[in-house]
Amino acid sequence: MSSEMIYRLWAVIALGVSSRDIFNLTEFFGSAKDIYEAVNDPASLPAAARHMITDRAAEAARVPLSAAEDMAEKCERDNIRIITIDDEEYPDRLRHIFHPPTVLFVKGSIEGIDNSLTIGIVGARKPSLYSVRTSAAIAKACASAGIDTVSGFAVGTDICAMLAAVKSGAKAYGVLGAGIDINYPKPNSKYRELITENGALISEFLPGTPAYAPNFPYRNRILTGLSLSVAVIEASKKSGSINSASHAADQGKTVLAVPPSDILDERYSGNAELLRQGAVPLMGARDIFSEYCSNIPHTIVENKALSEKLAALSELYTESSTVKIITNPRPPKKPDGKKLREMMSDGRKKSDKPAGRKTPPPELSVPEDAPEINPDELNGTEKDIYELIRGKTLSADDISAALERDISDILEALTTLELMGYAKEKNGKYTAI
Repeated sequence: MSSEMIYRLWAVIALGVSSRDIFNLTEFFGSAKDIYEAVNDPASLPAAARHMITDRAAEAARVPLSAAEDMAEKCERDNIRIITIDDEEYPDRLRHIFHPPTVLFVKGSIEGIDNSLTIGIVGARKPSLYSVRTSAAIAKACASAGIDTVSGFAVGTDICAMLAAVKSGAKAYGVLGAGIDINYPKPNSKYRELITENGALISEFLPGTPAYAPNFPYRNRILTGLSLSVAVIEASKKSGSINSASHAADQGKTVLAVPPSDILDERYSGNAELLRQGAVPLMGARDIFSEYCSNIPHTIVENKALSEKLAALSELYTESSTVKIITNPRPPKKPDGKKLREMMSDGRKKSDKPAGRKTPPPELSVPEDAPEINPDELNGTEKDIYELIRGKTLSADDISAALERDISDILEALTTLELMGYAKEKNGKYTAI
């Protein structure tokens, strides 16, 4: 471990993550070592420089350098990479944002991210079925065009997009609002290894930092900083997604917003406002490709690798003769309640039969090579779904109604079962394999 890395760690521990003091002192003194020496011996500074040593910085003098050394050793034991703003691997995209993070803690790899086409995908933690399908479809379409996904690793929209990206062969980068060793959010713990093997989990917060609410606006500036543009799937007027959109706009990034399927649904009031303010309407893959091919080339003229990827994307975009709509045009309904879920089924009209009576799905024989369930690999919902679709072919809506569970939880579990080789999907229906 380099001495400069230790001093950078010390500055974060002593002055606070994303601290204005770190930014101001670094600009004035240059290196983290100079900050450390100035904080510990302010009397030796010229009078003109003493005003830089604030009360908070004076308190930092009581933090020993050994605290940073202990933190570095902990990260090494836990296989957490420390990337400081001085390192070559530090993303150049972050160097130019407001208050760039001094240190990044990483599990996985962010090598080459500056040369990657990326899109930030953000949305609600409890999204509608419309938004769940849309986030996954957008990530999948982007992956097929060589665009990686950046998101917040939250439940709901974030994880659906990230899993769809990985499943489609792209990388997924999750920016966290807690220490990288904190198991938050717990429902996503089973995906941590998958993401670190196909991208990275990233945090500027010291290991051990809980997921405090004020952390997330800071997190969002990194999420948008790593993205070339940001797609807002579902957002109310006061939400983290709107905060992300604000950071993206401040950073000169394009904001794309999915048009609400129901303009009276408050869950999409933020999307409606973004569209009024000039966000690009996101109604299909071509909207993303068009934006990347038209505007982004002007911002990356010195990046040859990225320019080549954009040229390939441009060729794909111009050769496409049809517009493939990737969102589901049906209006979202509240995802709880059997009757509402039946009304939202894939392309089916509302049944004239009495409520609660459904035509049973066609029976299939259980495949001889169907894998045995490993209880350590599946949680309760995943195991219940697997048992349900052994010998049957069912849509996500059928499964949600049969198990009486939230559709977003069902779709998340189905994605996991597909990735683990327990299930396959065809034409919107799932069966065991």
